[in-house]
Amino acid sequence: MPRVLVLSSSFPTPEDPLLGIFVLEFARAVAPHADIAVVHLERRDDVRGVSVVRDETAEFPTWHARYPSGPKGVSLVLHAAAAVAGVRAARRSGFEPDLVHAHFLPAALPGAFLGLPLVATEHWSVFLPEDPLPLTPGLRLAARIAFGKARAVLPVSDALERAIHAVVPGARTTVVRNVVDTALFHPGGEPQPGRLLSVGAFYEAKGQDLLLDAMRDVVRRRPNAHLDLVGYGDLRRELERRADGLPVTFHGKLPKHEVAELMRSAQLFVLPSRWETSGVSAIEALATGVPVVGRPVAAIPELIGDGDGVLAGPSGLAAAILEGLERDFDRSAIAARAAERYGRERIGRQLGDVYEKALRG
Repeated sequence: MPRVLVLSSSFPTPEDPLLGIFVLEFARAVAPHADIAVVHLERRDDVRGVSVVRDETAEFPTWHARYPSGPKGVSLVLHAAAAVAGVRAARRSGFEPDLVHAHFLPAALPGAFLGLPLVATEHWSVFLPEDPLPLTPGLRLAARIAFGKARAVLPVSDALERAIHAVVPGARTTVVRNVVDTALFHPGGEPQPGRLLSVGAFYEAKGQDLLLDAMRDVVRRRPNAHLDLVGYGDLRRELERRADGLPVTFHGKLPKHEVAELMRSAQLFVLPSRWETSGVSAIEALATGVPVVGRPVAAIPELIGDGDGVLAGPSGLAAAILEGLERDFDRSAIAARAAERYGRERIGRQLGDVYEKALRG
């Protein structure tokens, strides 16, 4: 099997086991097809210089290559130095990689100069036209360099693939979607009528403010409706103020097994995002058999196929939620379709094929 070094700017740490957990899911999926080691490029405010720490708690050989925050130019140099230091640490341990699999452009750029074949998975919404964060000339140049050198570029959705081609027309792309752990996210139990769930970090992109505004109309029509909000972030206080008087429970940051239990009790999952490259929480809901209500932006229409939920139309999000509450969905069929599309076995085979082709050049 090929020896693959996963290089990522986001990955679980002992302090934050949910950070970049979707990257860990990719590693788990492809583990039957490759020997995996991980270098996490970790920017921190509490370090000076570059240091590499072996994570003895991780399920794969993992090194956190830490570097301090700083001015953009300095930070870029330290970021590249951390990548080199992390790869050297892996090699000193006896792991000699055949290939680098980078996640996110900030990891793909140094990964392009390590002298190994590069596969680059992209998750970053900055490429999407809906994201107001500007794609600066520097980021465009970085994308052209990294994705131009990569033997395969793997956007996690069709929408992101189109956006990448607008920046790097010659990129060799193949869509490989995010992974869901179907051993954890699976149907079970009975949903509670009127129970709604939304999971996501509390920041502008995720659109929880739009959902709370919609809830006022939903509750007028369906007094038994109740919303569970799972997430954390700087907007929590503002969202709590906006939710005043509404049947909403803020759960904060929850481990995956608790999220899965909430999903099994939900009648609908709501994805109110303003833009989305994939929507990991939504595919976890689908794997649990929960229909998804979402807005028709970026990658969200790719998630909600016929029978899998409701896309909001001109009447808005509240109308879509009310429609979803009235419909009788086949939850077993929803879960089966999601397992086939996003399950570890399928994604692992896809990545194994990508690695084989990349190593052949």
